Parts: sequence; C-alpha cells; structure tokens
Amino acid sequence: MSLTHIFNAIKTQTEEEIKHIKESEEQEKQNIVKEAQIKADKIRKRSKADFEKKTQEKINKAQRSAELQTKNKILLGKKEILNDIFARAALKLAKQEDKLKLLYEKLIAEMPSDNSGEILASDSTALIIKKLTDKWTIKTELKEDGFKFISDEIEIDNTLSRLIDEVRDEAEIEAAKTLFGTFSFSFEF
Repeated sequence: MSLTHIFNAIKTQTEEEIKHIKESEEQEKQNIVKEAQIKADKIRKRSKADFEKKTQEKINKAQRSAELQTKNKILLGKKEILNDIFARAALKLAKQEDKLKLLYEKLIAEMPSDNSGEILASDSTALIIKKLTDKWTIKTELKEDGFKFISDEIEIDNTLSRLIDEVRDEAEIEAAKTLFGTFSFSFEF
C-alpha cells in the first residue's frame, strides 16, 4: 500500500470518526435540550398549580372573611333589636304601676325580716313602696326605677335594670327564637 492510500484511509477513517462524534454530539445536544424542556414544563406546571392554589386559598379566605363580617353584622343587628325590645319593656313596665306594685310586693316579702336597714328608691318607686310597707326608712336617692335595700350586713339591688338583666339571658333566647326563628349568638371576630 502506498503512502497515498494510507493517507486516504486515515483521512477517511478520521472523517468517519469526526462525523460519528458530531452525530453523537448533536444527539447529546438534542437530549439535553429535550430534558431541559421537560424540566421547564414541570416547573411551569408546578408554578401554575402553586399560583392557582394560592389564588384559591386567598379567594376562600376572602369569602370566609366576608361571610363572617356579614354574619357578625346580622348578629349585631339582632342584638340591637333585642336591646331595643328590652329597653322598651323596661320603660313599659316602669309605667305600669299595678304590675310594679305586684313586683315590689313580692320583692319586699323576700326582704330580711329585721327592721335594721333602709330602702333607697326613685321618687315613683318610693310612692308605691310606701303604700306596701312602713317597716323601713325610704329615701328617694335613686335616679332609676326600682329600689335598693341597704343594711349593715347586706345590700339588695332590686332596681328594674338589675332585675331585667337577671332574667334577660333566658328571655333573650326565647325572644330571639320568636323573632328570628333560631337562636345563635356566637360572635366571631
């Protein structure tokens, strides 16, 4: 074999190897690009899913907040209505001398039997109590309707506001059921 043949054989073999290396390089390059695209797609999908999840969470939170605010406004409105009803009931009771007389008569019967002590009352209450008993000194020192019994050992608050507060919890539940159908006064802030 001549030098030219050897040189041409080496050249052909080298060219084939170069061609094979370039093809392998191109295939590897395509594989790398393909893997990068797959990874990028996964990242995009994950990012999109995370974004959608966070957006939905924000929407759900805003809806819950709006529902709670609405519920609280309704409950506050109901509470205002009940407060108004009880205030009107107290005013109405304060104007009904015959009912007050029965109430005060019962309350006086429950008072301590000894005569040590005095009654503090409003002007209108003092007039009613004077008709019911003369056991105690009655002073007109209260601004609100009802009376207080004060002695050295005990103080009894029988003002209308305190008496109404005492029965209010139970009466409020019944009034709410009557007015609003069901009763649910759980404030959520």
